[in-house]
Amino acid sequence: MKPHTMSIATRLGLALLAALVLATCSDSTTTVTPAPSAPTGLTAAGISHQVTLTWNAVSGATSYTLYWSNTSGTGKSGTAVAGVTSPYVHSGVKDAIAYFYVVTATGAGGEGPASAEVSPTPIVYLAAAAGAYHAVALKSGGALWAWGDNSQGQLGDGTTNPQAAPVPIATSSAWKSVAAGAYHTVAVKSDGTLWAWGALASTSPSPTQIGASALWQSISAGAYHTAGILSDGTLWAWGRNTYGQLGDGTTVDKTAPVQIGVATTWSAVAAGTGHTAAVMSDGTLWAWGYNFYGQLGDGTTVDKAAPVQIGVATNWRSVAAGAGHTVAVKTDGTLWAWGYNVYGQGGPTSSLTYCNGSYACNPAPVQVGSASNWTGIAAGAGHTVAVKGDGTLWALGGNWDGQLGDGTTAGHTSPVRIFAAGTWPIIAAGPSYSLGRKSDGTLWAWGSNRYGQLGQATPEAVCGGAYPCAPTPVQVP
Repeated sequence: MKPHTMSIATRLGLALLAALVLATCSDSTTTVTPAPSAPTGLTAAGISHQVTLTWNAVSGATSYTLYWSNTSGTGKSGTAVAGVTSPYVHSGVKDAIAYFYVVTATGAGGEGPASAEVSPTPIVYLAAAAGAYHAVALKSGGALWAWGDNSQGQLGDGTTNPQAAPVPIATSSAWKSVAAGAYHTVAVKSDGTLWAWGALASTSPSPTQIGASALWQSISAGAYHTAGILSDGTLWAWGRNTYGQLGDGTTVDKTAPVQIGVATTWSAVAAGTGHTAAVMSDGTLWAWGYNFYGQLGDGTTVDKAAPVQIGVATNWRSVAAGAGHTVAVKTDGTLWAWGYNVYGQGGPTSSLTYCNGSYACNPAPVQVGSASNWTGIAAGAGHTVAVKGDGTLWALGGNWDGQLGDGTTAGHTSPVRIFAAGTWPIIAAGPSYSLGRKSDGTLWAWGSNRYGQLGQATPEAVCGGAYPCAPTPVQVP
């Protein structure tokens, strides 16, 4: 049998078919579209509770995906947000927490590699002020936020609506310091100008400039009066003056700042409910105004309409004025208190006397304990909060609304430590609540929440019979 012989035509046909297959395969390989390259120029800029991200467009990209995490290096394993466009606003971020971002581009060839990681500087609380029933805080970047009672426009948001959680005071992002009174708020901008809103600012619910000076250095708000120091060391005050708390030698109210005396060496001032105390650069301590409970510390219960020196010591460093008591720290780190002392807020009960008949008081400064490392103080209506040099937080006095923050409503006549976690460089005290800023930039509140002054819509407990409160610190959002 002869072997099968393929015809020339058949051989040519098979060759052409093989060439066609090879060409088709070759064309398929060369037309595969690669994924887009990694986006460049990714930036992240944070303000409170949101981050704005931008990046450069990538050739061939039809969509972008953002990945975020609270841990660096997570990359595309982080939480994905698909279909984003530049600029993109990531809302709902928490203050004082780090966020890390990458972005990818997707095109016909699929998703490309991630961009370089970026992380904005976290927004943190810098300072806080406690009014009677409202609170105000300064955040990094110079923004002010406020919450609580707003019946007199003291929050500064342009309304008189109460706020159970912090709201921004949107007129500026250049604030430097803030103080809160009973129904008003005052603040200094980074340019040195002074602004006020609420009951003592013609009932304006928005910040209104006070005078034209751009030299304001520090301020303190009492219940219905305000005191401040200019950069030249002069002391000024205005507002209600029923008891001489302005210190101008009269009991006439003032609607604009008036200079107190002629001294140019004032270094610190504290305005209480009806009295004022201040420290000069030479370390002397002075006080004036209401003195029914001995809160001026001059050994009497007689009101003073002008500053009087308290004792002869020249080593006073800082002072805080409450409703009926005063506390101060000396340069040696010792803590002193005087005035109304029914709850132990005004110094040791062992040295009590009775002012005006039946009111327990210390009409002159008495040392609180023996510690010599106190650095910060704040005075409320019936309690005192203080910080030691190691950053630990302590409190004493009345505790009916949990304002001491020790988890109980039992008062203490000597300092008790609060909330062992963290260190506390900044504190503030309202009538029956307290605020504290941790070194990590978070803000915490405890005590009465009747008007939302803790920044929490849902308090932890009920104190004082029927009112919401938090007897241990809760974080302000």
